Amino acid sequence: MKRLFMLFLILVSVLSAHGAIASNNDAEEGMALLINLNGLLCAKVVSVTPLKIEKTYEVRCIEYRGGTRTVDYIVNLKTGRAFQRNNLSSDEDTQQQAAPKNNDRGIAGVIGDAGYQCHEALSVKNITGSTYGVECVERAWSENRAKYSVNVRSGMVIRK
Repeated sequence: MKRLFMLFLILVSVLSAHGAIASNNDAEEGMALLINLNGLLCAKVVSVTPLKIEKTYEVRCIEYRGGTRTVDYIVNLKTGRAFQRNNLSSDEDTQQQAAPKNNDRGIAGVIGDAGYQCHEALSVKNITGSTYGVECVERAWSENRAKYSVNVRSGMVIRK
C-alpha cells in the first residue's frame, strides 16, 4: 500500500508540474482517494485547510455518496496517512467527543512524525478539543510502553 501511495504522489507531482492537473476538483479527488486508501470514507471533499505541519491538511468530506453528513480528516501528504478528526459539538456539556479508534495507526503516525516510537496506540483518550492522551507500545514485539499528549490539529507531541 505504501508503494501504491508513493506512486500516486509521484504521478500527481508529475501531472501537476506539466499542467495536467489544472483544477481544484482534481486535487480534491486526489485527497478523497488518499483518505479512502487509508480505509476511511470520503465521497466528496467539501473543504481543504492547510495546517501548520508541512504537507498536512484538514479535509472535510461528505462521508457517503448522496449523503449530507460531513466528516473531518487530518491528512499528511508526506507520509500518506489520514485519520478522522472528531469535532466537539456546539453543546459540549451534553455530547462527548469520541476519540480516534483504539489501535488507530493514524494517531500513532502523528507520534512517529514527531520523532517518537509508537508501534500501536493501546488507548486514546480525549483531553480537550483536539488534544488526546495516548498510550503506545513503542516497538513491535516489545512490552515497552510510552504515554504522550498529542494535539492532532497542530501536530505537537509531548512525551509524558
